[in-house]
Amino acid sequence: MILIMTATTVVCLSIVIMIAISQQVEGSRNNQKILSQLANKIHLQSDRDNLLQRLVHAASSQRSNLEHASSQGKAKRPNLNCPDFSETKKLYRVTRFRESCQDGLLAKNTDSDDNVLYHVRRGSSKSAATKFISTTTSLDIAQGKYWPKVKQGGALVEITVIPSSCNIVNLNDEATRERLLGENPFAFNFARKDCEVLLDCKKIPVYCKVLKRKEPRKRKRTDSPPRKRKRTESPSRKSKRTKSNKRQRPLEN
Repeated sequence: MILIMTATTVVCLSIVIMIAISQQVEGSRNNQKILSQLANKIHLQSDRDNLLQRLVHAASSQRSNLEHASSQGKAKRPNLNCPDFSETKKLYRVTRFRESCQDGLLAKNTDSDDNVLYHVRRGSSKSAATKFISTTTSLDIAQGKYWPKVKQGGALVEITVIPSSCNIVNLNDEATRERLLGENPFAFNFARKDCEVLLDCKKIPVYCKVLKRKEPRKRKRTDSPPRKRKRTESPSRKSKRTKSNKRQRPLEN
């Protein structure tokens, strides 16, 4: 009996051990599957991160190369369609009615804080008053574009002497134009096409020379005496007057 019991217990223990071993093996297989899946995910994520880093690095390097090339070209390249102010030393402007070369040119508002972008966009409007005086380096643009629009009393003038205290903003230079007007394509192209140069002279007048002027119209004087206007009476007023006269007429005997 004792031998039978010991044999039975041995068999049971062996079965339990075998079951435990099989469970451990199966668990290790599951763990291996989970670990392999995690490893694959980590590997894919690392590959994706590496690819993104390469793309970002390539884009940034290309952008820096373009900026470097454009900055090198813009710093030395003026507007090819406009005369170079550093060589000609001449500026042109179509003046307003009350501007005079004899008194000197002044900005609309010498104490204004408006920047260059605001002046280029709205400087010609009546409501805008900035501290800048607009000029151009091209006589053809002043004559062809602005002279036909000038009103009576305006003039086409040439500026050759600029006070040393004036701040000259040369928008013909592409680097300067990009820095001051780059955020607004309309103002950027407007200044480029007009070969614009701005003068900030505060309250110091800028003297100029008149090339041609549109004289104001003069009234014709006649020696004959002025005509007397005949007083005309409206029909309604005439009828009212007749009615009032009838009421005031005295009674007949």
